[in-house]
Amino acid sequence: MFRGIILAVVVVVVSSVSVSAQVAPAAGRGSSTLSAGGTIVAFLPYSDAGSVLPGYPENVSFGAGAFVDFNASKWWGIEAEGHWLRFHEFAQVHEDTYLIGPRILIPKGRFKFYGKVLYGFGNFAFPYGYIQEHDPVLTFGGGVDYRLTRRISVRAIDGEYQRWLNFQNQSLSPFGASAGVVYRIF
Repeated sequence: MFRGIILAVVVVVVSSVSVSAQVAPAAGRGSSTLSAGGTIVAFLPYSDAGSVLPGYPENVSFGAGAFVDFNASKWWGIEAEGHWLRFHEFAQVHEDTYLIGPRILIPKGRFKFYGKVLYGFGNFAFPYGYIQEHDPVLTFGGGVDYRLTRRISVRAIDGEYQRWLNFQNQSLSPFGASAGVVYRIF
């Protein structure tokens, strides 16, 4: 009988040791995330020489935007975005941009502040479809996202200053802002 009690105690102790060895999860969740979203965009074009198109008024251009954010960690990531400024055109003048680059993140509770530097190319359509110009574009910007749920955030504001290099042998320097919705894919 004494041997039976000792055997039972040994089985319980060995069982509890093996169970506690499995407490740690087999795999942890990484900090990488992938998000995509859409925005409403407004830009005001300016060139270094004044008006982009002499004889035409400066005109705020409105349009739509889309972006994909890959955050490699809590602190940095990569953004790719496109803007299509096709609303409120004057004389069929519009611009499109396609950009990609790094961004720095500063999370504070439900807010995520960020700064970014993007590079890519832009298409500028001159009046009445006369000609289109394709130029490299360098962009500096930043903004803030506000998390509503685990998957949905609001891009409260995203401001950008663009530098169109080689535009008409000078430079185009539009600045603008956008706001929209972000969906976290994973």
